[in-house]
Amino acid sequence: MSLVRRGTDPAGKAMGERERGGKREKAAGSPEPAQGGELLYGVHPVREALQASADRVEALYLAHGRRGAVICEILQRAAHQGIPVYWKERRELDHLTGVRTHQGVVGRVKPRSGMSLEALIRSAGPAPTTLLLVLDEIKDPRNFGSLLRSAEAFGVAGVIVPRHRAAKITATVAKAAAGASEYIPVVEVVNISRTLLELKKKGFWVVGGVAKGGDPCYTHQFREATALVLGEEGRGLRPLVQRQCDFLVTIPLSGRIKALNVAVAGGILLYEIRRQQGCREEEHRGGMGREK
Repeated sequence: MSLVRRGTDPAGKAMGERERGGKREKAAGSPEPAQGGELLYGVHPVREALQASADRVEALYLAHGRRGAVICEILQRAAHQGIPVYWKERRELDHLTGVRTHQGVVGRVKPRSGMSLEALIRSAGPAPTTLLLVLDEIKDPRNFGSLLRSAEAFGVAGVIVPRHRAAKITATVAKAAAGASEYIPVVEVVNISRTLLELKKKGFWVVGGVAKGGDPCYTHQFREATALVLGEEGRGLRPLVQRQCDFLVTIPLSGRIKALNVAVAGGILLYEIRRQQGCREEEHRGGMGREK
């Protein structure tokens, strides 16, 4: 498979291709690199990876016939960053990714650099509107990805997850996050309970989301730097983690279904926290803080 380094013409065809006898032929170029690294697939994850960093994407693989405005944008960014583009049959991309939901767009990327808890706290700081999301053993990759998407959308400073017994950032997670995983720091820690204790020492209020038994989320006053903690769907927060929470909040439900998907619940709680923090921003500047 040969290399295409240039952008696209107005018709959406990759420059460097030519037509011969009704068949598309590749322009001569460098050989395809050896397989390695990590993969992203899907239009949004690949586009956001290109936009977020100039050196994260090492190569692109696009399905023959894939066109449109977004593909033009991806090709133009690849050309600007000097990223090689390889055109593949869809079945080749199915084999490469192990899925059929790649949308004809695959990127080979460098691994993300990790961040320590200390670095996250330093960069975020316990300002009145600082918001962190702590996930206690969320194992479903689609829930994890959806939570990352909501966290980025609501300006969460970082997401904290356990190093073990939890979903990792994979291509499936990145696709569910629609590219949000490229922007939001994700910190892995050994012990969630100890991490919550450390956050409290640094001035954060730790609020656990529970299915029942907590304060209604709209009556609880989210006045200061907040770490929202969510547990695995079904089981919820582990008892030791729940005991480290300063407060517990619940989303009141009025229908027959008495439980929400954890990703949906997380989005609602993040919105409510942000809504209150926005309304009270001037009050927060008056010096109301966690008592030491």
